[in-house]
Amino acid sequence: MGKKSVAAVVITGDVVSSTGLSISRKKKLRTLIENLCDNVQKQFPDFQWQQYRGDSLQGILTKNKMWALSIALQLQCLLISHEYHIRLALGIGDISFQGKDIITSDGTAFRQSGPMVDQLKQNGRLIGISAEAMLFNEEWQVHNESLNFLLQRLSEAQAQALYLYLQNIKQEDIAVRLKISQPSVHQRLQAAGTPVFMSILKRFEKTLVVI
Repeated sequence: MGKKSVAAVVITGDVVSSTGLSISRKKKLRTLIENLCDNVQKQFPDFQWQQYRGDSLQGILTKNKMWALSIALQLQCLLISHEYHIRLALGIGDISFQGKDIITSDGTAFRQSGPMVDQLKQNGRLIGISAEAMLFNEEWQVHNESLNFLLQRLSEAQAQALYLYLQNIKQEDIAVRLKISQPSVHQRLQAAGTPVFMSILKRFEKTLVVI
């Protein structure tokens, strides 16, 4: 570990109202986050993550930055489907110093991500994406509004279907997993605003390819 600047997306998360959770609910929350992050790490070996204070986390993507928003939305949907909520801030920039662990590292990606979590809390929002580039932020202010509008209205059933859909699972297979009909899956996805989610994801992936 040391000084080596590398382009990255840093995801900083903070569970909403975590202090009011029972011990059993906290344990379940940690398990859900750990399982998802471990699975992401198997798919994207450059993904590093760390959970701290029991209700906060940070994750880093360097080679697979374009997948950061998809991972964040999967985490949002997974937790919503289990009646939790989490604030997630995605900071796009670099890592100029890599410490022994993630929370002691530094760089513009961290400085974009960390403070945004506090802004999300103040504004009652669930997700935010930011970079140093002014033009990027002007565009993504609109996308942030759209994402928050949809996430804050997701039902548990809709989140459950969207979580699986974001993993490129076909509607027929989602129906089998959820033990409902394929038309019911389609109805849940449409009600969740899935076409808007997917359009924003495609824009994010296209943008991150050139950053």
